[in-house]
Amino acid sequence: MLELSAWVKKNWKLLFIMMIAVVSRGVLLGEIPCGVHADEAFAGYEAYSLLKYGTDSWGYKAPVYLTTWGSGMSALESYLMIPFIRFGGLNLVTVRIPQMIMGVISVLVVYLLYNKITNHKKGLWAAVMIAICPWHIMMSRWGLDANLAPAFILLAMYFAVLGLSKEKYLIISALFWGLSLYCYALMWLFVPLFLFFSLIYCIKYHKVKLSKYTISATTLLLLVAAPLLLFVAVNIGLLPEIKSSYISIPRLVQFRGDELSGVHILANIRDLVRIYLK
Repeated sequence: MLELSAWVKKNWKLLFIMMIAVVSRGVLLGEIPCGVHADEAFAGYEAYSLLKYGTDSWGYKAPVYLTTWGSGMSALESYLMIPFIRFGGLNLVTVRIPQMIMGVISVLVVYLLYNKITNHKKGLWAAVMIAICPWHIMMSRWGLDANLAPAFILLAMYFAVLGLSKEKYLIISALFWGLSLYCYALMWLFVPLFLFFSLIYCIKYHKVKLSKYTISATTLLLLVAAPLLLFVAVNIGLLPEIKSSYISIPRLVQFRGDELSGVHILANIRDLVRIYLK
């Protein structure tokens, strides 16, 4: 009891910041933002369908990617909703609570990450900035599939930093890198590029070495990513649609793979520059 009291006294600033994070992201979660976004509504229904019927709305068991309107939606958000819908019913709170929880966890992870790479004081300031950031508060209160990506990237990066000194953490990092791929299609481009350049840096400065932990981490990442690699292969016509009692890899009505093309990315960059210039 005395140890707990001493810990609270020592970390009261962090606890206060976390309280701000919880209140700003959790109070009136089902009412603010008002209404319901089409994507979070469909994600919630898919979670309900998987829970009640064992399939998504298109009849696929354990799909690695949701078909939804035909052009697809990342599935991890819906899977995370299932336990909350199971006990709390289908409503805006249970649809949004996974994102709210991940938003709160993100504040803590930002502190831990900065505390690791800099110091305690800078870690607290970084946590404050995220805890009161309007963008992050709004993102944490909205049950959209893509909103999970920053939290999983943060967790992956934090354990990667830990893994530079204790290699066993690289395995946990690999798990979160793999799961981030199921948050948003843009991660299919970001994660490989980020890890490629990170690997070059680590090799150049001797941050990692070939060991059972790095091999295990690489293997785990590939295993977690494998269903999505098959999904891409199915939807560009290399493989037929895959259906089984354990996993489904659907062929979408419309595959938005062109959104990850160089032409599409350059067009987005031009639009961004034009917005800033105007």
